[in-house]
Parts: sequence; C-alpha cells; structure tokens
Amino acid sequence: MNDFKSESYTAIVADGTFPQHEIPLDYLKKAQRIVCCDGSASNLILSGMAPDAIVGDMDSLNEDLANRFADRIFRDENQDTNDLTKVVIWCRENAYRDIVIVGATGKREDHTLGNISLLAEYAKDMNVIMVTDTGILRPFLTDARIDSFTGQQVSIFSIDPY
Repeated sequence: MNDFKSESYTAIVADGTFPQHEIPLDYLKKAQRIVCCDGSASNLILSGMAPDAIVGDMDSLNEDLANRFADRIFRDENQDTNDLTKVVIWCRENAYRDIVIVGATGKREDHTLGNISLLAEYAKDMNVIMVTDTGILRPFLTDARIDSFTGQQVSIFSIDPY
C-alpha cells in the first residue's frame, strides 16, 4: 500500500472546504503536481500555490483566473459526472495513478457523501486517498491490513451493500 510519502503523487483539490490543517496542506506542498476542480483554483492560489492544471466545465472559474491560467485549463463539458470525477478521469488519461484528494468535504453534505462514495470507484485502477482536516480516507477493494498505533481511532465503513 502506497503511503504517499514520496513526491510522486498528484494532489487533486476539490471545491469543498479548503484544508487548514498541516497534514492535508503538507500533502499539497509535497505533490509532484496539483490539479484543481475549476471552482477550487481560487482557494489554492489564495494559499500561495498554483495549479498545474484546472479541469472542469469552468462554470466556477472567474474570468481573471481563466485568462491567467489559460495554458493549463482543460474543459470538460460532461454533465453526467461531478467535477471531482472529471479531474480523476483527466489524471487517469494522463497516467497519474497515485492520487491524494483534498478539499472534497465540508461544504455540502450531498457533495461530501458523493465524493467519499466515489473513492471505491476511483480505486479500481488508481492508488487514491482523501485527506481532510480531520482524517484520511482510504478505499480498500480487497483484504487489507491497517497499521495503527495504540489509541488511534480507526473507522471502517462498507459502501458495497453485499
């Protein structure tokens, strides 16, 4: 299981609550590249970082940023997927298989639940984790061992009803 300690992963910034805790921020700072959902680019830039790519239908990207980062915008008009899935598909198509997702929770419960439940789908052909200000979510599709320490809280959920 990849622990994402090296800098060979891609960080995806979704348009939920931008991270404030040092752990997700550290993942962002150490990423080889940062890819934003269109609506999250402004928060990333306000934090002092810049996106390597911005993916989405661009309905949430202001004109100034669209002009400033025109060379790294990848428009996806598909309305059958959410913005995070558009970015994950773009990463897959560009052979970025080690993914850390931040900013995918915190604003809307429906988006939070959708983003978390999609982790299992993404994990079918990618190594993916979601890092929030309060925890790390990792999908398992097979038997797995979870390393922890005495007193550490570990929660296990099954999204698959079978």
